Amino acid sequence: MSAFCFSITVVIMQPARMPQRDKSIGMSRHGEAVGIIGPSGTGKSTILKVMAGLLALDKGDVIICGKKRHGLVSDEDIEGLRIGLVFQSAAFFYSLTVRENVGFLLYENSSLPEDRIGELVKETLAAVGLKMLYNTLAIPNFKLI
Repeated sequence: MSAFCFSITVVIMQPARMPQRDKSIGMSRHGEAVGIIGPSGTGKSTILKVMAGLLALDKGDVIICGKKRHGLVSDEDIEGLRIGLVFQSAAFFYSLTVRENVGFLLYENSSLPEDRIGELVKETLAAVGLKMLYNTLAIPNFKLI
């Protein structure tokens, strides 16, 4: 078997900050699908958030194609890194527009100019048939995005 292209070892911390248990995952082939199953409260969502760069580790490592992931959201030195996460329930900032919600990570964590981010958001919304909702959206319709 070849070396893992993606490897994660996480120590999940309990509220009292005592280690609960180590969890390790490895994927060796590009495009390989791995399921993470288990009862509620066992760290499935936490592992996914760490993989996507939305949550920092208390202890442990995330290795992607032989390079250690540093920080949150983006690791520019890991070329071709494309990890995404779709939330099970609505994860929106209700005080922001659709444009601001969809482009949130880019607005907060990229060096792209605002007009370029706006273009990317419009393209993304158009791809799913929601371009007309760019600047507004009634709260009951937030599940569409």
